[in-house]
Amino acid sequence: PAGLSWIGHQELMGTYANLYQSDIKDNYAAFILPISRKNAVGMDWYHSGFDDSELNFGENRFDLTWAMQIQRKFSAGLTAKFRTRDTDLDGVTVNHGSGFGMDVGALANPLRGLRIGLVAQDVFDTSIHYSGGYSTLAFPRNVRAGASYRYRDRAVLACDIDDRWHIGAEVGPLDLLALRVGVEGDRSASEGATLTTGIGIKAGIFRVDYAYVIPPTLSPTSHFGL
Repeated sequence: PAGLSWIGHQELMGTYANLYQSDIKDNYAAFILPISRKNAVGMDWYHSGFDDSELNFGENRFDLTWAMQIQRKFSAGLTAKFRTRDTDLDGVTVNHGSGFGMDVGALANPLRGLRIGLVAQDVFDTSIHYSGGYSTLAFPRNVRAGASYRYRDRAVLACDIDDRWHIGAEVGPLDLLALRVGVEGDRSASEGATLTTGIGIKAGIFRVDYAYVIPPTLSPTSHFGL
């Protein structure tokens, strides 16, 4: 969340994916609004779900974020999250649950081109409380650290780590074109790494993004963004 205060302009975005070609739809929409030179707010909606003639499962997350540049090279942010889960069978609601969560993050820019970040996700553990009177711990607390280095606005190298490690790179040979590659893996599992390739194209105020994710065992997934 701390990164929002560095964007400096309004931004509206959306993404879509059919995960692993399994008809599990993955949708995301977000809006960012700077409210002063050092403050910004953002809101987004994430949905993942499966729907066929009999079974319907869906999960939604609504986020509201505030970020502030505390000093010229340091910012902090806070995200409040509301989650819902619903399961329907033959048009009848079998389960409905909801819960609140919170993320806290900090971002530092100690050297030109270098950024270091830390985020605590679901700080208080996020539980889903169901209408039947029971609850489950859906998202336990997680801490993620990351860093990125940008070279002359033409290349970026980034990495972060929690229970998984992630490394990615972007090269912009032209102002309107970005080429990307990435790899991630589980720190404790023995399965192979997940590979990603991607491309971004700018046209005026618009940017179109595409990523092709190749897991070690499941079918590949195409992600589209605008």
